[in-house]
Amino acid sequence: MEKENTGLKQLINKYRRKFETAENINYYAYKDFRRAERKYLKFMLKGAAQTQAGLEY
Repeated sequence: MEKENTGLKQLINKYRRKFETAENINYYAYKDFRRAERKYLKFMLKGAAQTQAGLEY
């Protein structure tokens, strides 16, 4: 099961690092930062899945 999740974990870490900019860290309170980060990750993963499926126009 671990091998199946490796790619997804790497993708999540990639987008998490992209979100952790000084602008975002300094703007949000910790709880709000985590909430915004989660929404960002969901948005990016959904978009990445659509791109891989050839659905991006």
